[in-house]
Amino acid sequence: MPPITRQELEDAALDAQTIEDVANGSATFGGDGLVHPRLGGDIRTLAKAIDLLIDSGILFYDNVNNRVGVNVPVPLSAFHVGGRTTTQGLTSETSGVTDFKRTGTEDGSAIVSFASDSGERFRVTKDGNLLVGKATVGTGTAGGQLNATGLVAGTVDGAVCGVFNRLTDDGDVVVFRKDGSNIGSIKSSATALALDADAYLVLKVADSERARIDASGNLLIGKSSANNVAAEGIELRGDGASASLFTRDGGVGLIINRTTNDGTLMGFYQDGSEEGSLKISGTAFIVNGNTATVLQVGDSEKARVDSSGNLLVGKTAINSGVVGDELRSDGKIVATVDGGTVLTLNRLTSDGSLANFLRNGTVQGSIKVSSTAVILNGATSTVFQVADSERARVDSSGRLLIGKTAANYASGGCEAHGDGLLRATRSSGTTMQLNRTTNDGAVIEFFGSDSVRGDISVDAGGINLNSITNLDMKTAGTQRARIDTSGNLMVSKTAIGLATVGAEMRSSGQGSFTRDGDVCLVLNRLTSDGNLLQFYQDGSQEGSISISGSTTAYNVSSDYRLKENVVPMSSATDRLKLLKPSRFNFIKHPGKTVDGFLAHEVAEVVPEAVTGAKDAMKEVVIVEAVEAVEAVEAVQEVYAVEAVEAVEAVEYVQAVEAVEAILWVEGEDLPEGVEVGDVKIEAVEAVEGVEQVHAVEAVEAVEGVEAVYAVEAVEGVAEVTETVPDYQGIDQAKLVPLLVATIQELEARITALEA
Repeated sequence: MPPITRQELEDAALDAQTIEDVANGSATFGGDGLVHPRLGGDIRTLAKAIDLLIDSGILFYDNVNNRVGVNVPVPLSAFHVGGRTTTQGLTSETSGVTDFKRTGTEDGSAIVSFASDSGERFRVTKDGNLLVGKATVGTGTAGGQLNATGLVAGTVDGAVCGVFNRLTDDGDVVVFRKDGSNIGSIKSSATALALDADAYLVLKVADSERARIDASGNLLIGKSSANNVAAEGIELRGDGASASLFTRDGGVGLIINRTTNDGTLMGFYQDGSEEGSLKISGTAFIVNGNTATVLQVGDSEKARVDSSGNLLVGKTAINSGVVGDELRSDGKIVATVDGGTVLTLNRLTSDGSLANFLRNGTVQGSIKVSSTAVILNGATSTVFQVADSERARVDSSGRLLIGKTAANYASGGCEAHGDGLLRATRSSGTTMQLNRTTNDGAVIEFFGSDSVRGDISVDAGGINLNSITNLDMKTAGTQRARIDTSGNLMVSKTAIGLATVGAEMRSSGQGSFTRDGDVCLVLNRLTSDGNLLQFYQDGSQEGSISISGSTTAYNVSSDYRLKENVVPMSSATDRLKLLKPSRFNFIKHPGKTVDGFLAHEVAEVVPEAVTGAKDAMKEVVIVEAVEAVEAVEAVQEVYAVEAVEAVEAVEYVQAVEAVEAILWVEGEDLPEGVEVGDVKIEAVEAVEGVEQVHAVEAVEAVEGVEAVYAVEAVEGVAEVTETVPDYQGIDQAKLVPLLVATIQELEARITALEA
């Protein structure tokens, strides 16, 4: 800024003392039009004490606001520093309190740091990173950092890294967002910490997904979507309505292990009550059911355990006079053969094994008896064979498997689960076929209280769904529609009648819609103008209801091509005068008077405008007729059996893979007298397997007998009718031609009179 002359100071209307201060250098006249005193006297002495360079453009003092500026003529704070180059900075040090320091380098970097007597506490780098307790960015040293990129990191050696504390009420402690939208949070309450995801929660290891909880609350391990039976992994269903799923290719799908004491491995429940269980003890695996357990092959019963604990093979009740085997709860085993050897195993006094089954000297299963039960105990699944080939098995979970060795959706075969589930799996083609060979009839029958309630039948025309009485359709346990015994379809109602809300499509062809306080029928044409409803008689259209824009037209067929003998109307005025317009009220609405006609009077003048006859009556059905059903006595089904040739037995030897010895190692809890390196489990030599072939006696063919289910008799009901009035109706629109012709005649008369 060029020097300022005394004349310029006087022109600025400054007082004499101020002009003198500027002239002798104790003040300066700034470009802002104000006089800024320079340091002098005590101020100048203070400047020397803090080793500041005092010249004509460095230090300024604002005596009005008591502010000091360095390189700032107008300081905005008590101490305002303005740097000239990147290497200039500011240091403010006061013993015993926090220090503030700004430093810089020739390359343009800058650091602002805060320290106390014990050293630096935090700093802000030129990149915008805030470092607490550390001097460089990185997670290898203790301290905290808030990076300009958005990263927040805390590093602590041997202590908690971060604490989040919500003081008063339950709610979010940490919220996670993506692109500004919430995707999840960590919540806290008085009793729990919750990790809450808006869509689904994923758990990863080494940046690979290992598990997730989806929006339905299903826990998925090793897979990313539920109801995917083809993918390996575990599904623990959160809705409780579907079964949990364990899927593995080529290995065990589920292992249940009870580590410390004997007890239940798995319980089976229905409606909250235990119906059975799988139990484990130190020496046994136990299948425990509360009711009879039946084993079948080829849909034919082969064995059962009854409610008294008796195991019956080839028979359904304790009866030594019938061929079959019995393992009774009183300790007896009874085998009955017609013309063959009979074997009885009997334990008299104490509970224990009646028979043990061994392989290579190791018990693989046994038959045990107690004071209350007979127990069939196997180390593995129970397999059923025909002609030495496996046909079915009951696995360790109590599931009957036919044509397969494990319960799953991937392999073909049939499964009957203990909880009532039936599953049929086939890789291609039809999964289930129901075939009647000779005549039409039921292929599936439905029972209630041991009586037939309906069936699915076949005939030459197709498949029929048949109910003995009404056929009801429900959703969520609530009835939505019904087809009654007369063939009437009803929606949201259970009986024909106009007094109940709902829709009816009657077998007679009549439809009716009943609604309380609102529109009964809505007809909607979406895009173009045209007919909403068409009326036909004997296959020919006689009229329609159409829409165009915001108007509705009620159309009667009137094309000239439909008419003949067309002549002008005459004497219209005379005919019109025969009509008798009246004021009246309908009996149903005594307080409402209207204008109109009596139908039979109009019929004498314009008969085509009236339907029905005066004082006519008609018959209406009050009770639909029901045909009687005769009782049918049940006939027990007998399955056809093909002849089987006798097969000689071959002893079974199971293959065993070689297993190396397992040694005691360092760190294990060694028993007394055992050292590291001693053999913990002996080695097992390999054993080559020999397939077992059971002896099979010859079986003669048996011709099948079809079952006939019992049907309760139903009494027939005769049709009940009632005679009611058949009221006349009038279409007043058909009076329009007579009115038009009358107006034309009157107009002609008026014209003649005016002339």
